[in-house]
Amino acid sequence: PKAACDFWFVYFASIDVAGHMFGWMDADYIKQVTHVDYLIGRLLPVIDEDTTVIIHSDHGGHDRDHGTEMPEDMTIPYMVTGPNIKQNYTIQSPVSLLDTTPTIAHILNIPQHKDWEGKIIGDMFEA
Repeated sequence: PKAACDFWFVYFASIDVAGHMFGWMDADYIKQVTHVDYLIGRLLPVIDEDTTVIIHSDHGGHDRDHGTEMPEDMTIPYMVTGPNIKQNYTIQSPVSLLDTTPTIAHILNIPQHKDWEGKIIGDMFEA
């Protein structure tokens, strides 16, 4: 049966652990990314099709670190699907992890807080 709920948060910490342990893009890191991809593939079919799903990492990295302004450290995958989300679309605006909370609030129809630093990732929504 499909799982219907208002909100899920699923965190796969093992990719970050592998990055620090083996180094980003190392064969063992890629093995962990592949495993998490498999787990996401098992998770998505049980989520109701009317549910919005956001998949992103918490940071990038290089070697075994991620504390610089290097593109490898700052660039992350950010994927979204669900009702009112453009399909087969590449987000055009720059995306920050700070944008996740305002975007989720927008999806759930919750007013934005004046102190939030992020923005709604508006270009991914259908008009």
